[in-house]
Amino acid sequence: MARVALTAILLFAIPFLVYALYVAARGRKAALSKGVMDKAPVRGLIIAGIITAVAGVIGFAILTQRGPSYEPPVGPRVGVEQPAARPE
Repeated sequence: MARVALTAILLFAIPFLVYALYVAARGRKAALSKGVMDKAPVRGLIIAGIITAVAGVIGFAILTQRGPSYEPPVGPRVGVEQPAARPE
């Protein structure tokens, strides 16, 4: 359960980190000195974070789903002596 919660939190934080990297790459020194999130589109980042977290958790659930496992048919084993058949 903790792994799922940590995954959701990290996925939620991705849009915020991408925005911070975008601001830093644009070279807005004033924004970096005051704080990156002062003029950030917080609502949009929250919505993007929720969508990313939900999609990621659903994707992980689908990808890690275990299907039925293969069970070989039961029959005579090679190299093992079988009892003799009884004549009727």
